[in-house]
Amino acid sequence: MTRQRQLVLDIVNNSHNHYTAEEIYKIAKEQMPDIVFATIYNNLNRLVEDGFIRRIKVLGNADIYDNVHIYHDHLICQKCGKISDVKFPQLEDILKAQSGVDILSYNLVISYICDDCKSN
Repeated sequence: MTRQRQLVLDIVNNSHNHYTAEEIYKIAKEQMPDIVFATIYNNLNRLVEDGFIRRIKVLGNADIYDNVHIYHDHLICQKCGKISDVKFPQLEDILKAQSGVDILSYNLVISYICDDCKSN
């Protein structure tokens, strides 16, 4: 694995945040000043393809990237864009039972309005 790819992987895996490619680029630039955005973008795509990280598509916003060590789903506030992790431990079993197939992976993103936005 190249130094640049390892850096991108470390940024995604060593954070509890969900970063966009632009945010990953800014963090990487601090550690590797000569890195360019295209390198970040290409490495993110490769890491997703190889199963090291996952891409979460956010309607109306930039994709975010997340680690795959602990499987979880996401709640995304439609107003402010706040992203929260959520776990549904039995969901994979339910999906398998309902579909009749072995589930290799799934990506659940739930849109909602967070409490902060409801109160404003």
